[in-house]
Amino acid sequence: MKKYTILFGAICAVILAFSQNAKADFISFLTVSNLPGQETGNFGTVTVTLSGQTATINFTAASGFSFGDGSSAAVNLNTDSFTEAFVSESPSNNFKAFAFDQQVDGWGQFDLAVDQNNFKVKLSSITFTVTNTGSTPWATDADVLAFNPNGFDAAAHVFSSSTGKTGFAAEGEGNHHVPDSGATAALLGLGLAGVAGIRARFGRK
Repeated sequence: MKKYTILFGAICAVILAFSQNAKADFISFLTVSNLPGQETGNFGTVTVTLSGQTATINFTAASGFSFGDGSSAAVNLNTDSFTEAFVSESPSNNFKAFAFDQQVDGWGQFDLAVDQNNFKVKLSSITFTVTNTGSTPWATDADVLAFNPNGFDAAAHVFSSSTGKTGFAAEGEGNHHVPDSGATAALLGLGLAGVAGIRARFGRK
């Protein structure tokens, strides 16, 4: 009896973990750039976490790159009305102002962009919030961003530490990670039901 109780508890813990992963944030990958000689690669990620109608958006630079200057982080939003608020930057705050309907070199126009005070400051992360005040509510993290006419929903002004050059990076269509909707947890639940059936069939003597 004890070994079955331990097994039951372990499987429940795994199911809980996968259920939490199923609620993971929406991530957009910055994979294309106009950096000379570095047109494709891993330039950073854009993570969206939705709570109610307020989305926390975090830009994190990949190893070997950093963000800065004008349009250091830019997003196109799936709403016709919103409010914005600065949260933080790392390693130190260099925030100047938000810009609206901003043209980001090579990737089109974006609803909201972050501009920096000192172009010499290089940032590894930028975080801000956007609250949807439009007529259509966001239901999930994946609803927050929308492709602009050029086919991009996020972009950043990036600096390459290996070449010393600067340019703009964005995500190409299809380079999104949409979290598991819960199918994994459901499959594990079926597995648990199977274990319970085995216990009922063979666990009693």
